[in-house]
Amino acid sequence: MVQLSAAAINRVDVAVIGGGIAGVAIAEYVARHTNLSVQLLEKNSHLGGDSSGKLEGWFHTGALYSGQDDGQTFFNCVNGVEDLLNHYSNYFAGRCNLTLGQYDHGYCPTVSGGGWFDSNPVYLIHPQRHSPEMLQSGLKGDRVQLEMQLKRVLGRLEMAYGQQFNWRSPTGHGAMAPDYGHLESYEQRGCSLLSQSEKISHYCQQFDLSHGVQPSDYALLKSLDCAMDTQGILQDLTASALAHGTAIARGLT
Repeated sequence: MVQLSAAAINRVDVAVIGGGIAGVAIAEYVARHTNLSVQLLEKNSHLGGDSSGKLEGWFHTGALYSGQDDGQTFFNCVNGVEDLLNHYSNYFAGRCNLTLGQYDHGYCPTVSGGGWFDSNPVYLIHPQRHSPEMLQSGLKGDRVQLEMQLKRVLGRLEMAYGQQFNWRSPTGHGAMAPDYGHLESYEQRGCSLLSQSEKISHYCQQFDLSHGVQPSDYALLKSLDCAMDTQGILQDLTASALAHGTAIARGLT
């Protein structure tokens, strides 16, 4: 560990405590967007340790939270996608491979090529009324709740990432995500995100057969969730922070 004396302490405009991915991202953003002097302080000998080193490597865009009664968590994830598009996709072009993809009447987020995010999507598997869980339950209320949840999932995902909302900002520069009112006043028009996958369908059939019931239908939704290269993101942010004059001190006590 490095013991700093009072004489060794530099005077800076912004001091960021902690060299996890959040601290590095803050330092990089401030250094890139301002003329302020920035110092990043990390107690460990390397950046990205502790909780940042245990990140699951999953880029959450809201799919897992789309069926909750309270849509706030889903909305927060959608806002995170907007921030990523506006603050990182252009500057880290070729690395931040989340961009606005064009469709017939507008633009929506899409992952393509190689970079921070895997272009292979995470599928959301939603059982229907003839799934083993519903058959074994026997409660009509469970079936009704399941159908309501599926409708909510389809509507929210279609509004955010389907073709019901144009993410292109009115000025033509940057992205503008749907607001909370948009997400909660959707019209279910038949979700364009419904998809087919032979491999996943096969696993679903095997699951049904293992419970002694005939294979049933499952709604497969292709979400924007995907695997992400956490270490690659940390390295790129660190390189950018250093390039913009951020001073980094590690191994401090």
